[in-house]
Amino acid sequence: MSKFNIMNPDWNDSTIDIIVPYKHDYPERAENKIEFFKHYEKIFNIVCVEDYKNRWEVFNKGAEKSKADYIALADIDAIVPIEQMNLGLFKLEDGADVVYPYDHIINVQKDGTHTDDWPKDFVYGMMVMFNRQKFLDFGGENEQFIDYGWEDLERYYRALNAGYKVERVKGVCYHLMHPRDGFKNPNFNYNMRLMKKEKNKWTNRE
Repeated sequence: MSKFNIMNPDWNDSTIDIIVPYKHDYPERAENKIEFFKHYEKIFNIVCVEDYKNRWEVFNKGAEKSKADYIALADIDAIVPIEQMNLGLFKLEDGADVVYPYDHIINVQKDGTHTDDWPKDFVYGMMVMFNRQKFLDFGGENEQFIDYGWEDLERYYRALNAGYKVERVKGVCYHLMHPRDGFKNPNFNYNMRLMKKEKNKWTNRE
């Protein structure tokens, strides 16, 4: 039985760290950061890292330095309702190794309007919660990735290939819109091959 009361959870600094990379590449990012902190900081501990080259550096070093039982790898533009975060923590307490605290993504435009046009099958980024020790045990983020692209899906398949129990919370993640330049990464196809290696391993398992 979980030690937490879902109606009045008593999180503390040893419960979970939300680790999030941040780059001020567009004005919208600064606005996203304000909304991110406003939403999470009164309840959860946030580790925001601004000086980095590759995202895996932020998550791996953050996990190694963390003293919390659980970690959440987050994007600065991802807002998950607190109730879903709480349910995700309960699932981790009850034996899950990896939890996605949402199953649907809604885009939030700069004017505040919502659009339901996120690809329905790609719900592996934004935020994922881990048993911190299990994250470290399977090697954390793949350090072969360069810059940005496909690491979210590679992580998902690698967790499955490691035999981890992966669960999901029903609910929405709000994606705060901003200009996107992921496809400008010259290493995008290289990163995709890293992802497909894990995907093929899972698809072709016996």
